[in-house]
Amino acid sequence: MKELTQIHAHLTVSGIAHQILPLSRLIAFAALAPRGDLDYARRLFDRSPTPPNIFIWSTVIRAYSNSTSPQLGIEFYRLMLENGVAPENYTIPFALNCCSAMGAIDEGRAVHGQVLKFGLESNEFVQNALVKLYLSVGDHRSAHQVFDGISEPSEVAWNMLVDWYGKFAAVEFAHQLFVKMPHRGVTAWNSIVGAYARCGLLDTARLLFNEMPLKNVSSWNTLIGGHVSNGEFKEGLLVFDEMQRAGVKPDKMTLTLVLSACGELGAIEQGKWLHDYINKKGIEINVFLGTSLIDMYAKTGFIDCACKLFEEMPKKDVLAWNAMIGSLAMHGLGEEALALFSRMDLAGIVPNEITFLGVLSACAHAGLVEEGLRHFNSMMGNYNIEATNKHYACMVDLFGRAGMLKEAKEFIGSMPKQPGSSVWGALLGASKIHGDVDIGEQAGKHVIELDPHNDGRYVVLSNVYAASGDWAKASGVRRLMKEKGVRKMPGCSLIEVNGLVHEFLAGDGFHPQRQEIYSMMSMLNKGMRSLGYTISGQVLVN
Repeated sequence: MKELTQIHAHLTVSGIAHQILPLSRLIAFAALAPRGDLDYARRLFDRSPTPPNIFIWSTVIRAYSNSTSPQLGIEFYRLMLENGVAPENYTIPFALNCCSAMGAIDEGRAVHGQVLKFGLESNEFVQNALVKLYLSVGDHRSAHQVFDGISEPSEVAWNMLVDWYGKFAAVEFAHQLFVKMPHRGVTAWNSIVGAYARCGLLDTARLLFNEMPLKNVSSWNTLIGGHVSNGEFKEGLLVFDEMQRAGVKPDKMTLTLVLSACGELGAIEQGKWLHDYINKKGIEINVFLGTSLIDMYAKTGFIDCACKLFEEMPKKDVLAWNAMIGSLAMHGLGEEALALFSRMDLAGIVPNEITFLGVLSACAHAGLVEEGLRHFNSMMGNYNIEATNKHYACMVDLFGRAGMLKEAKEFIGSMPKQPGSSVWGALLGASKIHGDVDIGEQAGKHVIELDPHNDGRYVVLSNVYAASGDWAKASGVRRLMKEKGVRKMPGCSLIEVNGLVHEFLAGDGFHPQRQEIYSMMSMLNKGMRSLGYTISGQVLVN
């Protein structure tokens, strides 16, 4: 822009700055260049004594369609029509993209009417923009009407439909469209693999992935992301290893996904290796990557590393602050989390509902009941953030940890909305900790009614009864589980050895090194017995 302003000054002195050709080039650079200045472009447009041509109008509309102010593009398009300038086939797509970005369907339909009025409906870019518009507002019927009216739909139009149906879990219909496509490029393959992965059909997603004639980094990200989003973190890491062996260079999305898997698995060695890889390759740690690193270090127990990384981040948005506040709360560092929240406020970062989940959790872990109530009321009163069931569950947990079970129950009774299973689950958990059978029984009945297929709810209620010595009711809960077909998920533990994560399930004897493990356990048992310990079930008693 510095050089452009110098050129502009030279053109002005030369008396040709307002001629159409130099004016259009000045506006195009200022409006569209990655380091341009859209406001500067608009000032050039507004101050020009020469009536701008359709190219200049289209350039500014295009710039607004890619900006954070697409509504200005719609206003600019209206201004163009009011000035008697008829749109061309390269103007309409940009105007429609502005409507898509805003979800402005009424304005979009008006532009569609002008497409028909000016006879532009046969243009490929206009057709694609119309399909995009209707899909962006969820009007798939209108999108299909446009699509079906195209004699030879472009690959872009096919891809948009396949991707949209895949994202909205209509995977069978997405597959039907995919099969009908005359040409299936890598984007279409990625969309259909992603569709099956999002639905949890990862075996089918893998088969399609294997069939892909060409894979790019997005293809690998799609499969890794499918495993991670479905809780198959170890499988996600295995796909990443496969990706490396295939010689595909990971991008920031890959690293973000794999760091998430490392955090969930506690795979600190692999997480540290990824951090070293990022530094060695000179990859810029943006907000998303930085937030993933903070989350990974916090979940693997290295909260000091998470804090150091947070402080070193040059740019922090609300996501980064939320991750750090939540991490401190998770480690029981409630006072530190609340201090960080105060810093966030001083930095001018506006908190959102996730921020307050971390703040309330911090208050619960630190036993700060009054502080928690103040922040809860501030969230709704000062920040106009509506409390969700998760926020109410945090408040119940806050009361419960402090042993204030009656207050927790009264708080639930004062809720303006129907309490969800998470709210009653928090009360049930508190009842178990403090041995309050009556409140636990009430909470348990509600939570099982609301979440009848969650095995953990039955187990906690059964343990509440068992702890009070009421074995009949404890057995009754177990019978209810069987009657409803709810199976208790086996206990699972994970350990990382030399960068490889080993998973152990209760009752699973299939680990390849099980004989060595059993032998070591036998040695440990003998050694502990020799020190005066006895073994009662699975518990060592001194």
